[in-house]
Amino acid sequence: LTQADRNFLGSVNAAMSAVTVAAVSIAVIFGSLLFRHIVAPLRRLSRASERIASGDLETRVAQIPGDEIGELALRFNVMAERLQDSRRREHQFIADAAHELRTPVALLQGTLEMMIDGIYPADRQRLEQLHGESQRLGRLVADMQDLSRADAGRLELFRSTIRIGEVLEEAAALFSSAMRKNEIRMEVGGDAMEEEATIDKDRIVRVLANLFANAVRHTPKGGRITGRVERQKDSGELIICVEDTGPGIPISDAERVFDRFYRADESRSRDSGGSGLGLSISREIIGAHGGRIWVDTAYRGGARFCFTLSS
Repeated sequence: LTQADRNFLGSVNAAMSAVTVAAVSIAVIFGSLLFRHIVAPLRRLSRASERIASGDLETRVAQIPGDEIGELALRFNVMAERLQDSRRREHQFIADAAHELRTPVALLQGTLEMMIDGIYPADRQRLEQLHGESQRLGRLVADMQDLSRADAGRLELFRSTIRIGEVLEEAAALFSSAMRKNEIRMEVGGDAMEEEATIDKDRIVRVLANLFANAVRHTPKGGRITGRVERQKDSGELIICVEDTGPGIPISDAERVFDRFYRADESRSRDSGGSGLGLSISREIIGAHGGRIWVDTAYRGGARFCFTLSS
């Protein structure tokens, strides 16, 4: 090689070395920025998850715009909010349960103490009063136990194929004396009364009994309660509805009536308004059957509750 060739090759090698160094430097810089862009949000998510695990359910991650990590942060915040709501509902349930249990326990304890002290005689009337209160207490505990099983996914169903009209008639018959006493007319019918469904009969009777009990409680003297079974044309499901001629349910309460221990009238006592668990249990039972239950807010004649079952 001539001197000129050697000089040319030297300049080429120097240029290639400079370009290589520059390319590596740029790659390192951009790689660091990209690494920080990916790792920093993940570190924030990791710290937030540790706080959630330690019980701080108010923890949220700052919104990260754009990519999949931003979507992950959004879903993390939704999860944290649902956990917080679940914890709040759990605490509310415990407080409500304690409140509902306090009344019958205090009554039993107070009456028994007065009987022991000789203030009240241990006669049949007092014993029947205690027995009735203990039965209400037992039903409340059983209701809470059923809700606990439903939450754990252990609500057992013993299914059999039965005529749905028979189930509706059996539930309505439970309230025949109460309706006669209050001069309430009962009508049971529908186009699908002869249809059959594979259901847990006892639990569906319980759902209908809850709906009829609410209807009897709120229907004025001389009113009417109707139970109907129809088949939905588009889905083929059976729709069972119980309606009354009472004051109805405000639209604002249509969803909340299924909450545990919820009463639209807060002044209503457990003796006159039930424990507040009947509709919650009904929703769990219908959900276990693969159906849904709701308040028909379009109905204007009173209150109308409907639920679906697969035939």
